[in-house]
Amino acid sequence: MGVEGMAKREKSDEEKVIEGIALGIAFLCLSAFLYMKPDFLGYELISNIVGAFFGLFGLVGVLTEIRKTQEEIGEAVMEIGVAIFLGTISFVLMYFFSNVFVNIVILLLFLFTIYAALSGTFKIIKMQLKKNTNILLKIPMAILNVLIFALTVLQILQIVETIN
Repeated sequence: MGVEGMAKREKSDEEKVIEGIALGIAFLCLSAFLYMKPDFLGYELISNIVGAFFGLFGLVGVLTEIRKTQEEIGEAVMEIGVAIFLGTISFVLMYFFSNVFVNIVILLLFLFTIYAALSGTFKIIKMQLKKNTNILLKIPMAILNVLIFALTVLQILQIVETIN
């Protein structure tokens, strides 16, 4: 068998993106599993920390791979990523440092969080409508992204023991 037969086939960019999205969703599924079964790793705290890490890693991975699919979607995905980051910081600040001054800062962070999330979402919707694609086919993906975000926030809140 020659060198040609032993060499691995080079993957196309499209295959790499598909595999990246699949890996990100796999991490999100593990995160959901650990959220539903918090004593799986022996200790609830360890399961929550590992689950939040998996959820965050999966979310960042999926957003990164989606950004690679289209150049113009990159800005919108980055805005949604900023919204997730600011929202997480806001919840952590609210839990650990709740006083009048910090609550004012948290309100401003929430304002920027909501603005970034809506701006990114509207840009994505505008791009999809501009392409004349059927927006109804994109709704399940949007719902999945919202649920993934909610799951990640819930796990972070569970780690800081805001909720049971």
